[in-house]
Amino acid sequence: MSAATTAAAPSGPRQITVEQFHAECQAQGVSAYENIAFVCVICGTVQSIASLVLAGATPEEAERMVGFSCEGRLTKAGPWPSPKKNSADVRKRRQRRGCDWTLGGLFRVHKLEIVIEGEPPYPRFELATPEQARDLERTVKARGHAGSETERVVRIPDADSNSGLAESPPA
Repeated sequence: MSAATTAAAPSGPRQITVEQFHAECQAQGVSAYENIAFVCVICGTVQSIASLVLAGATPEEAERMVGFSCEGRLTKAGPWPSPKKNSADVRKRRQRRGCDWTLGGLFRVHKLEIVIEGEPPYPRFELATPEQARDLERTVKARGHAGSETERVVRIPDADSNSGLAESPPA
């Protein structure tokens, strides 16, 4: 499958190029790269570098986690309850942000991959909708994280880089 392919087989994750990924990040319309938002594939928590920092990550940890590990890993939220369970404890747990999911495990349930020709795909949480991203940005700012004072880099795959990673474009 070439890097220009935008869709995977019906049963697999959606595959996009780095350029498509950058365009989708910019389409969120957020004020800074740290507000680019992703949605956890398991619990649906919308999260960004800024929300990960609020949850307890250092900016560097947040850059490594964003789009790959759920915010709940920082808050010790624990696993997401089965949809078949509906006790009072389970309902209370579902009101808490995040779960303990990461895409680095055995199960491959992610729905998005960034593809670079000649390299294995990079799994990621799906990008949030522009509305979700802007809502999260407002929430994070209201909770006291207005943004970075220094410029940082969101690490994503890049076809021109030896490391497979590059800066994301400004949002």
